[in-house]
Amino acid sequence: MTVIQFLDPDTGNTPPRIGVSSCLLGEKVRYDGGHKAQPHILELAAECEFIGFCPEFAAGLGVPRPPVELVAGDSGVRALGLDFPHGDVTELLTKTADTQCLALQRQRIAGYLLKARSPSCGPGDVPVRTDLAISHGMGLFADRLVNAFPDIPVTSEALLDTPARARWFIGICQLTAEFQRWPGAGLPRWHRHYCRELDLPPSIVGPLDRFATGNPHKRGYWPILLGYLLQQIKAAC
Repeated sequence: MTVIQFLDPDTGNTPPRIGVSSCLLGEKVRYDGGHKAQPHILELAAECEFIGFCPEFAAGLGVPRPPVELVAGDSGVRALGLDFPHGDVTELLTKTADTQCLALQRQRIAGYLLKARSPSCGPGDVPVRTDLAISHGMGLFADRLVNAFPDIPVTSEALLDTPARARWFIGICQLTAEFQRWPGAGLPRWHRHYCRELDLPPSIVGPLDRFATGNPHKRGYWPILLGYLLQQIKAAC
């Protein structure tokens, strides 16, 4: 994201609070006792407040631990032991996810960075085994997270594979935090400012205008802008 002039002067000086899979921060919480630290993501720690969390570690599954996989069946998607198919930890992981989502609501997070392909954290790219084939879905924690926080940017480290893309995501989180604070009555001003600062195309400005003028509607406005900004991550070098 290019450097922009935030409407609220405090936005650029206040590190956004961002949830992150603990393994991406270098914490050795993975099933094999390792981590998945990303150097250019670690460098962002000075620009934001990371809140690390590993659902499987928090659920008490231990490190190291037997790996799990997602399996779709008549009772829905279950988290089963890869080597021990009868080891079902679905309820344990979903209960842990729900508890963490409640805690995050009090912390007012502005974004979440998840580990790709993880059966707990993967945001849409997780292999899900069926009797006939392999499909793809969301990790158990990721599914609970996006339903509990539909208005924050959520992505994985697989998309933030360059420093520029990682910083674009931080910028989106900063805007999210500012939008959370901004009063609904001030939406027309907010809208005019960021149409200029973000150089939004007419195809986005038009739909946003409908929610920013007349009777301002924050809930209708934000998903359109957030979806556009997340799509632009891929355009960052």
